[in-house]
Amino acid sequence: MQPIRILVADDHAVVRTALRALLQGEPGLAVAGEAASGEAAIEAALELRPDVVLMDLSMPGCDGVAATRRILEAEPGIRVVVLTTYSDDRCWRRSPRGRRPGAGDPGAGGPDRGTRPHRAGGGGTGRGAAGRSNAEIAANLYISEAPVKTHVNHLLAKTGLRDRAQLVGYAFRNGLAW
Repeated sequence: MQPIRILVADDHAVVRTALRALLQGEPGLAVAGEAASGEAAIEAALELRPDVVLMDLSMPGCDGVAATRRILEAEPGIRVVVLTTYSDDRCWRRSPRGRRPGAGDPGAGGPDRGTRPHRAGGGGTGRGAAGRSNAEIAANLYISEAPVKTHVNHLLAKTGLRDRAQLVGYAFRNGLAW
């Protein structure tokens, strides 16, 4: 099985370096490249054609929303995962068709609804923050269920938490989810 190729787009070198280190240590993932601006992310995405772009929304010049829009228009098969420190949906209102980047866009793999993910963790039920089971997450990402389970287990091990509910709480407290 080919690794999932990821482009890391963030204007902070420290964040790019940390994400690269975190991702390179995971089986089944490969960092295809990095970009320090929205324009550089567009160029790299079109040149490297990664499977996934980790996109920071707040970048100088061409921001992550505009870069996401341009990438998805040119290459609808690329998935975009948004990284942001915003605590509300202000940044999403400028996104394609008035929704979050990827939300409701079949080419972006997002759910066809413009609502925010549910905040309930689901405890030990095997459901994530958006209320999806491992099988549903895997289907949405076009991968098997095993890597989803593996990644959840790695996150639990690395954070020292005991279940997905604690993991969701951790993500909210540390600005990794809203």
